[in-house]
Amino acid sequence: MPTDASPNRRPLVWFRSDLRVEDHAALHAACEDPPKAGVVAAYAITPGQWKEHHWGDPKIDFIRRALVELQKQLAGLNIPLKLVHADTFDDVPAALLALAQDTACTELHFGREHEHNERKRDQATEDAFENAGLAVHTHNTKTLFEPGDILTQQDGWYTVFTPFSKKCRATWQHRHQRRPAPSEQRDPGFHGDAVPNTMPGFAPPSDHIQQLWPAGPTAARSRLDRFLDDAIADYDTARDTMSIDGTSRLSADLALGTLSPAQVADAVYENTNHTETGPFGYITEILWREFYQHLLLAAPHVSRDRSYRKEYDELEWNTDDDAFQAWCEGKTGVPIVDAAMRQLSRDAWMHNRCRMVTAMFLTKNLFQDWRRGERYFASKLIDIELASNNGGWQWSASTGTDAAPYFRVMNPQSQGEKHDPAGDYIREYVDELKDAKGKAVHAPHAAKPGLFTGGYPEPIVDLKQSRAEAIDRFKAFRS
Repeated sequence: MPTDASPNRRPLVWFRSDLRVEDHAALHAACEDPPKAGVVAAYAITPGQWKEHHWGDPKIDFIRRALVELQKQLAGLNIPLKLVHADTFDDVPAALLALAQDTACTELHFGREHEHNERKRDQATEDAFENAGLAVHTHNTKTLFEPGDILTQQDGWYTVFTPFSKKCRATWQHRHQRRPAPSEQRDPGFHGDAVPNTMPGFAPPSDHIQQLWPAGPTAARSRLDRFLDDAIADYDTARDTMSIDGTSRLSADLALGTLSPAQVADAVYENTNHTETGPFGYITEILWREFYQHLLLAAPHVSRDRSYRKEYDELEWNTDDDAFQAWCEGKTGVPIVDAAMRQLSRDAWMHNRCRMVTAMFLTKNLFQDWRRGERYFASKLIDIELASNNGGWQWSASTGTDAAPYFRVMNPQSQGEKHDPAGDYIREYVDELKDAKGKAVHAPHAAKPGLFTGGYPEPIVDLKQSRAEAIDRFKAFRS
C-alpha cells in the first residue's frame, strides 16, 4: 500500500548490466512501497568507455536491442526509461544527478558492479547524490552470492575454485533469492527517451549475428527453456563436443543481465534432477562465473590489466604481430584454432572448449601476452564480461588463480581429434578444408603434402617444439 510518510517520493532506478524487470533487486526495492510520484528508470550510454573496455559492435548492438525490449516492459509498468549520454564513466555522476534533479527524483537505486572502473564510477555517483541531499541505495543484481559472503573458515578469500564451489553448494539456501517483477506503478507524468537505431561510434553487426542472437529478456528465457528441454540432461558429456549445440548459450544474457543467475539456477533446480551429472555440471559452470566475479574484489588488480600472480607481469612475451594477426584471422594452419577464430568472427561467439584451445595456443605455442588475446576477444564476443574473460585468459596463460600449471599445454590437434572427432566443426568454419576426408582434416598438411589446395596455410609454428620452448621459458622465469 502507498505510504503517506513521503508523499513526493520518486525513486530513480539506474540500470546497468541488469537489463530486466524480473528478479531485479534495485527495481523491486524502488517499487516495493509504491511511490505516489511514480518511478523513473535510467540507462547511461557511454561510448567512450565502451571503447576503452575494447567492446565491439556485436556487444553494443546487443545492449541496444535489449534496451528496446526493456523500455517496452518498463512502459507497461508506467516507468519511463530515460537515456543519459555521458562519454565515459567520469561523466556519469553529473549527468545522472542532472537527470534526477530534472525529473524531481528523491533517491537512487542501482545494482552493484565489481570491476575497478565501475566501482570508482559508482562511488563518485554516490558522493554526488549524497552531497545533493539525495539518498542512495545499492543492491545485488549480478550474482547468486554477494562477493565477500563466501569466505574460508579463516574469513579469507577463496583462491581455488573447488572449495569455493563446495561452500556455495553447502550454503545454497543463503544465496540471493529471486524477486518477482513489480506491479504497475503510478504514472510519473512524462515519457521515456527513444532508444537510438545505432549507438554513437558503433556500427550494427551483420544480419546473421542479429538473427543468431535475439536480445532481451524474452529471447533469453527462450534460450533457457530450449536448453532445459533439449540439452541439459547430456550437458556433462556433450558440452565439450564442438560440432553440436550442447551448451546453454546463456553467457550473453548473464553478462548483460537480461537473465539473472538466480533465474537460471532456480530453473535448473525446478525443472531437472539437479543431482544428475548434466544439471550438476551446469550449476558448476554458473559457480565458475560466481568465482570470477568474486575474484574482482578478492584481487582488484586483475581488472587493471595485471596478472593475478603479479610476478608474471615481468614475464617477457613474444611480440610477433604477423603471428598475432594470423591467429586473429584464423590463418594459423592449425585447423581447430582456425575454425574457432573464424567462428568468433562470423558468430560473435565461440564454443567454450575452443576458447581454452585458442587462448592456450596464443599464450603457449605463440608465447604472446594474454592481454592481447583478452582485448581481442572483448572486441569480438557478444557475451563479453570482464570477470569471465579475464579469468579464462589467465587460466590459459598460467598467470591466474587456480590456473592450468605452466607445464600443462593443450595440444590443439589432439583437442580437435577428441572434441571434434568427425571434423564437422572444422569443415563448417574452414572452407578450405570442407572436402578433407576423415582424420586428415585435423592435420591436412601431414596427411599428404599438397593434397589440400585452396590456399589453406602451412602451420605458422611447430606444436611440439613451441610447447617445449614455452615450458623452458616459464622454468627459466620461475627460477
